[in-house]
Amino acid sequence: MDASDRRFFVILWVTYFLMALLFNAFTPIGEAPDELAHYQYVRIVYEEKRLPGFRDGLWEGHQAPMYYVAAASWAYLLNALFGCGGRFDGVPTRLNPDFRKGNDLNFLTHNASERLSHWTCAEFSFHGLRIFSALLTLLSIVVTVLLLLEVLPSSLITVKLAATFVALLPSHVFISTMLNNDPLANLLIVASLYYMARALRAADPGRLVQALGTAAIAVATKLSAIFLFPLLAIVPVMQREMLRKVRGVRFTPTLALALAAGMVLPAAVLLRNYLEWGDLFAITALERNMSLLKDAGMNPANGGSIMDYYLREFPAAMGRQFFVSYGGINFSDGPALIRLRAYGLAIGIGLVVSFTWQRGLLWRSVARAPLLLLMLGFGLFFLTYLYPGYRYRWLQARYLFNQLPLLSIVAGIGLLALWQEAKRVIPRLQDRVIVYGHYGFLLVMNVLVLVTGVIDHLYKYI
Repeated sequence: MDASDRRFFVILWVTYFLMALLFNAFTPIGEAPDELAHYQYVRIVYEEKRLPGFRDGLWEGHQAPMYYVAAASWAYLLNALFGCGGRFDGVPTRLNPDFRKGNDLNFLTHNASERLSHWTCAEFSFHGLRIFSALLTLLSIVVTVLLLLEVLPSSLITVKLAATFVALLPSHVFISTMLNNDPLANLLIVASLYYMARALRAADPGRLVQALGTAAIAVATKLSAIFLFPLLAIVPVMQREMLRKVRGVRFTPTLALALAAGMVLPAAVLLRNYLEWGDLFAITALERNMSLLKDAGMNPANGGSIMDYYLREFPAAMGRQFFVSYGGINFSDGPALIRLRAYGLAIGIGLVVSFTWQRGLLWRSVARAPLLLLMLGFGLFFLTYLYPGYRYRWLQARYLFNQLPLLSIVAGIGLLALWQEAKRVIPRLQDRVIVYGHYGFLLVMNVLVLVTGVIDHLYKYI
């Protein structure tokens, strides 16, 4: 990787962060999925120095606590630096009677103080917590690039296309800068996958210890990260030299203590769930939330079997929300969605071309073991949403953002396959055209979502 390559990635990271700041500034408080529920969790940790329990009745009260402790610590830092970081008043509390009447898509009624030129300490506090999410996601994108380099060691152009997909997918940019626990969970999941990929490349059991520690913190951030543990158990058998070294490790009291320490946080989360909600995975709390949605006529998947959900409802939601998602309930309509659906179709056509016309040539640049690792991780992650009852109905497009490394590789190869065919027609085409063209396209799509979505349908009605 030379200086121009490094410059591209820096440009990409800076672009993500600037777009995240714009989405942050123009999205009214609470107008992202479950944002105020996450905010109330942070408030309890910050003000009352405790975790919420069953009696608090919080929508997100069952979530693992690591993000909320970190966010409360960030609020303390903002307060220490600026004297304004721990204000938990002034958030909107009234539902918007004009919601979805005309162009107003605000779920809540907002005060004029939420306009950029009128921010008070309360507004700064809320938007400051959103900045914490953007910083975590920026780190996640950096680690994703490192992971992509492990999976695609001989195809830097595919890494650039894939990294751009991760950094500038409009739905990811919007959701990742809002106040929720996903940014920290995604960072830790990607970091654990990176350590596993490094362990496979170097046959280094020490990297597995790093992956285990990171996975433990990830589970203490969001329980769906629990898929990392069975994946860690599979890694040693994926490579003969790794298996030999793992078998040669002496099981000493020090090693036993280290493994036990790694399990403390996940065990504490499971124990809290059992004591507060009566089951290890807090399914009771999820069922309660589903009942509340049903009573309000807002059940996201009313009726139907699990097969119907995964074969019909979930693919339809992915088609709408994976590329474009903004507002309190994942709005997707607008000019950007039409163009991004064509973009998704182009990726799909490119994948078919890569396997048929090009006979899998581009896939030979992918390191097999790390790719298999990501594929197994995707499958295990999906299985975590097959809990009994209605649990599977909570899987949403945005939850797949911690699987963006794999999805971005698929997207990158699909785009590169089409580019290779274009170069057959026009041999003089240079690769930087597709790299920067892809970057420019997604940047324009983000601006379209910001202007025609967030500003026109949310910010304008403050």
